[in-house]
Amino acid sequence: MKMNWLTEKLTSTFPTELIGVQRRTLTSDGHTSKALLYLADVLDSKTTRIDATLPEDRVFALLGLANDATAQEIVANYTISCEAAYTRAARILLNHGHDDMLSLCRKRDLCKDLPSWVPDWSAENRKPWSIWDQERLFNASASTSVEIMDELSAVFGHQNIDDKLDYAAALSLLNDVSSYLSASSSYIQQQKDQGQWRLPIGDTEVSNLTSQMARATSNSHMRTRHSILRQVAAGKAEPDEVVKERHVFACYMAQMERMHDCRPFLTDRGYVGIAAMSAQPGDQIVILLGARVPYTVRNASDETYVLIGESHVYGIMDGEIMQQVYAIEDVQLF
Repeated sequence: MKMNWLTEKLTSTFPTELIGVQRRTLTSDGHTSKALLYLADVLDSKTTRIDATLPEDRVFALLGLANDATAQEIVANYTISCEAAYTRAARILLNHGHDDMLSLCRKRDLCKDLPSWVPDWSAENRKPWSIWDQERLFNASASTSVEIMDELSAVFGHQNIDDKLDYAAALSLLNDVSSYLSASSSYIQQQKDQGQWRLPIGDTEVSNLTSQMARATSNSHMRTRHSILRQVAAGKAEPDEVVKERHVFACYMAQMERMHDCRPFLTDRGYVGIAAMSAQPGDQIVILLGARVPYTVRNASDETYVLIGESHVYGIMDGEIMQQVYAIEDVQLF
């Protein structure tokens, strides 16, 4: 409904209608630059992409509808390059505390020379794992200002969980997660048992009460769904049973599909998680100042890193690791 509303208003050709939209927008809540950028540029299976002749207008065209301080600082300027326009917008969003914007920095399209910490709004961005448009479900950095680093010791196979679930790839990912948890010394057995089904879905579920994305509960139905999916993917169920049971594990399947282009990893300190497909052994996991989720970075030179993408690391998503003693490091992303 929100997407239809935005599309209708942006494609309207009547000046009086546009003026009316602007007046209503300026006096209503929730039409922030970040929210509008999400509606216009972040895709899922239920939305369509709004076209723009100039890539800069994927940001500039929304400024008249936004009613927050961020929109007042982003100035439409067609004398600068697309890369410069996107970089300015990203810097302002970050300065206003929108650290989750970093979770969209994985794909490049028209603006290929952007810094790694700047989203390419011209690309068909997918929903990030950290639920970019909703409330803070995770808080990995807690209330501290520490940045920690942990190297990826191994990264298995290319488990590309795309729009349609590949049962073979899904089973491979489930097995890899299980293998890494078994090899880890950082979790007690109860955590390992829980991690088997929590990690492949980013520890989220759709709430039965609100139908919104939420943190998975300790008695979540997703645990049973995980078990059924594993049996089906392993070929332990007959084809007619797969059709019969599909609705039972469909919710778990949908959450796995949301964790698109991912691969599991095990760090040197024994933490198990999910990283972007492009992650490699030797990459590092960092918790940035104020960020809600960990990120994967790659060392490019002394104190200079390339942002690879968001990560989900089991056992540190609520600030647990920030209670430990680590050296503070300055990290420069380019």
